[in-house]
Amino acid sequence: MQADGLRPRLMPAVMPMGENIQTMQIQDSGKADETIRIEAFQSAGLVAHTRILARIAQSETDEMRVVALATATILMASAALEAVLSEAAYILNQSLYKTRKFRKSGAPDKFEQLTGHSSQEATALWNARIAVAHAEPDNSRTRFVGMKLNAQGAEWAANCIIKLSKEVWGASMPEWFSETIGIA
Repeated sequence: MQADGLRPRLMPAVMPMGENIQTMQIQDSGKADETIRIEAFQSAGLVAHTRILARIAQSETDEMRVVALATATILMASAALEAVLSEAAYILNQSLYKTRKFRKSGAPDKFEQLTGHSSQEATALWNARIAVAHAEPDNSRTRFVGMKLNAQGAEWAANCIIKLSKEVWGASMPEWFSETIGIA
């Protein structure tokens, strides 16, 4: 191939006058398509961050900081649950992952679609997220938030996401996941 990226062509040679020559051109054409696919998984990092937040909440003595850390832990655990479910479906069950129903479902429904059974822990964690993120003074779940926004609630959220992760992945848990969250 020439430096300009074009393939050489056979061109007619200079022949004496009067001689018939046949020329042949050879062209090579085609389309090259190179794709680089980068998959980014964040579930393990979110689970690890949940555990860190829960540990910090356990060691904190200032009540306002404990509440802030417990709130952050519940929200982080919920984000981790969503990521675990989506990434596990992506890896373990592509056909489920690609469905609109799965993609638009809340975490408890995704858990059931992926594992084949419901989970009280997934529902409780998801409800805690809703209670924290959607303030409704007259909603019964608001009382739940008051009971969980403490060091014990942070620990509960961290334990929930570890348990749910193990249940979702089962024996198929990737090494990168187990090593990142520290259960290798």
